[in-house]
Amino acid sequence: MPTLGEKKATLYEARKAVHALVSVKLSRDRSTLDEARIRQTLADARCKELAAEKLEGSLVAVEEVLESQNAIFASIVAIVKKSLMSDNDKEDCLSEIAKAARMWESG
Repeated sequence: MPTLGEKKATLYEARKAVHALVSVKLSRDRSTLDEARIRQTLADARCKELAAEKLEGSLVAVEEVLESQNAIFASIVAIVKKSLMSDNDKEDCLSEIAKAARMWESG
């Protein structure tokens, strides 16, 4: 039980104060550890879900998508270069294609 000291300061018995502080710290540490365990469990579950989706074929690797996209862009570039457009129009078109490719690669 606290007592009043000089200038009405609240004084606590040292052992009880230390015990109270340690109890609060341990409680916070346990709470933090519990939260970390929950986050880890959720992350593990999500990794398992993603692995299952990949096995089922409902997920595609980014590298595969980019490879296909680059092949499509390369074909479009070849068509543009062979077209009857003016050189300026070709450059404008190729510039837009390059921007689109960079957008997809950067995510």
